[in-house]
Parts: sequence; C-alpha cells; structure tokens
Amino acid sequence: HKANQSKEHQLKNLRTVTGTHAVKEILNIRPETVKQALVQKNAFNNLDIKEIIDLLKSENIRFEERSEPELYKICPTHQGVVLYSNDDREFDYLNTGWEEQSLIVALDGVEDPHNLGAVWRKTGDVAPRIA
Repeated sequence: HKANQSKEHQLKNLRTVTGTHAVKEILNIRPETVKQALVQKNAFNNLDIKEIIDLLKSENIRFEERSEPELYKICPTHQGVVLYSNDDREFDYLNTGWEEQSLIVALDGVEDPHNLGAVWRKTGDVAPRIA
C-alpha cells in the first residue's frame, strides 16, 4: 500500500496526457518523456488503442491495463488511454522574434489536436507558425 502512495505522489508532479491523438503525438515526438502508461482493459479491438500499444511496445514503454471507471476517475475524456509525462516545455512569448503586430493564439489544455482546425477557422485566414 505504501508503494502505491509513493507512486501516486510521483504521478501528481507529472503532466497527464489523455486522448488517442494527443497520446500518439507524444509517443511519436517525445517518447522518452513518458513515465507511465495506462490502457483501458478490453479496448484492444479499437484501432487507435492497438496503434498506441504498438507504439508503446516499440519504445519499450511498459503499460498497465485499467478498467474504464479507473481511467474515468483520472480523466472523463480519456478515450481509453492515459499517459504520465515529465514533458514541461513552455513557450517563451518574450523571445519569439515576431513582429509587434503578430497574432498569437495561446491554447491550454487542448486534449485533441483535431480541435486545432476549429481554432484556425475562427482566427481567420492566417498563416500559422507553430513554435
């Protein structure tokens, strides 16, 4: 029981990544930052979950199977997978090198990269530059 408490305390200091698209992205771009992976039990017939499991295995990242209610307690929108990452990159707004009239759209907590398309449409016809 004490080991579980210690593990839970360590996870609180990590970034929680949920949703199949966000999880695939971090596994493709920065797999070394993943410290723990949780996959929903009985979700292996889902193609996205299969792909994530293949990525986890290819990066030698162990994962634990958890029930849907257990994952729901962590994040209601988990989509069958939760990662804990020590990736803590921050954007430096003061040293971008952009002009004064630049448009900056700052987003926090975007869990599904497909939602960015809606943001692009709402901000108008701008040429995106992602840092």
